[in-house]
This record gives sequence, C-alpha cells and structure tokens, in this order.
Amino acid sequence: MTKGTATTKKAAAMTKTESKDRRGKAGVTKKPKYVPGKYALSTEDMAALKAKLYGQCTLKRKSMAWVKCPKFILDPLIDRFMNLANASSDDFFLDIGCGIGNVVQSVATRVGCPCVGIELVKSHYDVAMESAALFHKYREEHQLPQPSIEFIRSDARKVADDYVDTATIVWAANLLFPMEVNVFLINFMMRLRPGTRIFTMTNLIPHDPERNGDSSLTKLFEYEDLTWGKGEVEWTDVPGPLYMYTRTDVLSE
Repeated sequence: MTKGTATTKKAAAMTKTESKDRRGKAGVTKKPKYVPGKYALSTEDMAALKAKLYGQCTLKRKSMAWVKCPKFILDPLIDRFMNLANASSDDFFLDIGCGIGNVVQSVATRVGCPCVGIELVKSHYDVAMESAALFHKYREEHQLPQPSIEFIRSDARKVADDYVDTATIVWAANLLFPMEVNVFLINFMMRLRPGTRIFTMTNLIPHDPERNGDSSLTKLFEYEDLTWGKGEVEWTDVPGPLYMYTRTDVLSE
C-alpha cells in the first residue's frame, strides 16, 4: 500500500543495487525500450482511469469554475518523456512538486517502477493519498504490477536529498517554483548519479555554447531542448518549453 511520510528504506536500498547494475562500469545508463501501454492501459485509457478515480475523491478537482487542484500534465506528455528516458520497471521515479500525484500514478501504472512524489501543499497531498488507495485497488483487481509508491508532504529542499543516490528519473514541473527552490534543484541535479534523466519546464542550466561557453557546470549534463504541444498540458494549447538533462559521469566540483 502507499505510505505517507515514512520512507521506504528497504525498497530504496533494493533499487540502489538495481540502479548500479543498469548503469554499468562507465556510468552510462543502459536503456531498455519503453513500450507505452505495456501494462494493458493505453494513453487514452490511463487518462480515463484518472478522471474516474480522482472523481471519487472527497476533495473534487473542480467546483464550478474554481479549480482547487493543480492542472494536469497530460498523459501524451508523460508518455513522451518516459519514452525519451527509456523508462523501465528497473527505474526509480522522483516527482518534485507532485501535486495530487497525477504523474506518479501514470508512471507507476504504465511503467511499473517505484515512485516517490514530494508535495508541500496539504490539500494536494491529501488528494494524492486518498486517490492512491483507489489506484492500488484498481491495479490489484486487474492484476497489474504494484510498485512501491510513496507520497511525502514536505518542502522538497528538506527531503529530496534522501533520493540523490536512488532516483534514476526526476520530474519537476517547476514553472511556478520560487527561485530558491529552483536554485536547490540545480544543486540537487549536480549531485545525482551518472545516467540519471531529469525533466524540467524551465531551463535551469543555460547551455548555449555561444552564450554560456563550456563551463564546468554544463559538462555535468547532456542536454535536449524540447517543446510540449497541444493536448500535452491541461492549462493551455500554446506550445511551451521542456528540458531534458542527462547526468554525465563528470564529477561535480
């Protein structure tokens, strides 16, 4: 079952060993092929399931025109960054600022890897915890994998470092994060292990060689600048930026 603030040390320790095996001696992640919908749910079915189960929660996402819960990163975009990450059940997914757990539940259900979501806002955390029991029941009834899932109510700056040696995929929908949290994210990314894939919605590490040169910071990552499109986020149809960083085996100073 999903746990609250208690850390799943046993699962984390097991995943650390698995992650070492995946990365290999040179610190380069081996990339198994990610097959969207491999656990019987298509992108559309996953979206419909979330609409159904979140609709059963005590705190409704919407009351008339008032949105009480954060708007969703939609499943086509979740599929896309899981595909870019070549996600598999051997990964460990960390969502910093997870809201009501929307992305965590998609990754857990469709990829089958252990997941942790960190959320500061109590009302969002409460929905994440209530819905987690419903998702657990669904996976149990349909004989789907039940990966370890944990939601933590906390400032990410206080707890994210617990997963610096465990996380292999990190997602941060950081469009509205305060500057001090984004500064923390940069330092957190520098400490992640080689091969870790990180996705953000603002450019945390400028990496244009003509503007930023070839600094010691930019050498810590490989970069891919992306764009979300229509139907990939809930709040707009206007395209916006998405950034993928892959931690290299260069040591941070």
